[in-house]
Amino acid sequence: MFRKYTIAIIMFLCLQASAQDTCKIGIFITDIYDLNLADKSFAAQFWLWGLYKDDSLKILENMELTGAKEHDYSLSTIEKRGKYNYATQKGKATFKKDWNITNFPFDRQRLQITVESGDAEHNELVFLADTKNSSYDASHIHLEGWKISKFETKAEVKSYNSNYGDPEITGKAQYSSFIATVILERDGWGLFFKLFTGLYVAFAISLLPFFMGPENAERFGVLVGALFAAVANKYVVDSILPETNDYTLVDKIHVLAFIYVLISLIMTVLAYRLYAIEKNTLAKKIDWWAFWVTFVSFVSINVYLIVKAFA
Repeated sequence: MFRKYTIAIIMFLCLQASAQDTCKIGIFITDIYDLNLADKSFAAQFWLWGLYKDDSLKILENMELTGAKEHDYSLSTIEKRGKYNYATQKGKATFKKDWNITNFPFDRQRLQITVESGDAEHNELVFLADTKNSSYDASHIHLEGWKISKFETKAEVKSYNSNYGDPEITGKAQYSSFIATVILERDGWGLFFKLFTGLYVAFAISLLPFFMGPENAERFGVLVGALFAAVANKYVVDSILPETNDYTLVDKIHVLAFIYVLISLIMTVLAYRLYAIEKNTLAKKIDWWAFWVTFVSFVSINVYLIVKAFA
């Protein structure tokens, strides 16, 4: 009796598997452009194809680009390749992208193009990834300041917390999806110095009062000017970045500069107070030690934060 039930279960599972159509999906990315951090998007052009046996499948109509703000298909064709149907079309789309700028400008980004089964559920249509033939046009794609470090494709099942009101769907609706991922690494040193030169100059200016003598009240004006320069640099850098609640490398370096300008201001007040009570020699020693401690610690912390961003 147990053997009969086992055979019946196996036959049922085989029938269920045979009821599923399969389609091998692949992609060739011809261009990636318009990486827009402020608009949270990127654009791409690509060729999509599907290889399948069932003549009744409408694969091209069933390829839904999820996460696309806008898209357009052209040059759609379906041809016979032996016992297979070969369907292909050219696509162009702008995709939504939540940029991870925690380590900007030494950040790494994952760009994903996701193709999902539009109407056939996973138990009706299964996507397989054509990993062997999927790729990108390395000779044509040139992203200034970026390099492509990795490309990969995979197929998976996407579950939704709804059956979309379909009484034939019990539980969650599930659809096959194909995902192509391009991992970018930013060559950020040029951009780093371009963005932070003003800030480091402001910090250097904040060190000058240590050489002006404790009796010089003009030290306060120099430090206030350095602080305004650092704040202005922060506004300029923030204007090119999307809003985020994360505490980024940009925020850390700027806040560090603000703190050190404040420390220089405190040490200036102390030196000026010592001069006022006729302890000029001690005031000069404090200026000397304050300069070296401030300079060495600021540089060390900056190096640590930058190295950590690469980790």
